Amino acid sequence: MVVQKQAGMNAMETKAKNPWVAGILSGVLPGLGQFYNRQLGKGVGFLIGFLVLAGVLVFGVDLQRSKRRWPRARGRRTSG
Repeated sequence: MVVQKQAGMNAMETKAKNPWVAGILSGVLPGLGQFYNRQLGKGVGFLIGFLVLAGVLVFGVDLQRSKRRWPRARGRRTSG
């Protein structure tokens, strides 16, 4: 029996990861499960995507509110 080891792989990297832990971590914050599985690029992509989407949803609602307020504020001019 011949055992081949890839270059750069150490014992910690070859240890199997628990898929339940990865799933729970991804449920807490998208991308954490990929970091746990040492898929750093994929984890960064999911994390950035989640943060951008969350920012658009949170601040997008605020922008809609300020657009509704703006026309009323433009009509109020102080005499000078």
